[in-house]
Amino acid sequence: MSKKKKKIKSPTQRKYADLVQAHSLNSLHPNNQKMSQKNLRPAKIHIPRRPK
Repeated sequence: MSKKKKKIKSPTQRKYADLVQAHSLNSLHPNNQKMSQKNLRPAKIHIPRRPK
């Protein structure tokens, strides 16, 4: 179950990358194992886009 890492373009997204990573690691925690089997994808975290 190896996922491809998405390339992070903007500095604002880089700021949120570790937050997303921490969240996905948390969903794999043994206490949350039952939950992670129900919803395989972790909850989406909103990443604000950089204004053009």
